[in-house]
Amino acid sequence: LRRVSYAPSFGLDEWQAAHVAGEVRRLLGNFDAVSVREDSGVDVCRALGRQDAVLVLDPTLAVSEGMHHSLADAQMAGRAQGRVITYFLDPSD
Repeated sequence: LRRVSYAPSFGLDEWQAAHVAGEVRRLLGNFDAVSVREDSGVDVCRALGRQDAVLVLDPTLAVSEGMHHSLADAQMAGRAQGRVITYFLDPSD
């Protein structure tokens, strides 16, 4: 069985959970190949001992423009057209 990680995000710029670093290091070692979607993810992998992690295209950018339009159309069904649609990853005040 080959395990490949494609473009996950750690959601942070540097590793901050020292108490689970050993476990994450062990789990990363189970993958035959590791890629991440952010430069900082490469740094996190390296800090956790995974020197071969590579930066790849964010998977949300790897689909056709039409897919994004169809998702937006489905969300806007029955609503006023001409609105701006946004997606907030981490909404805050």
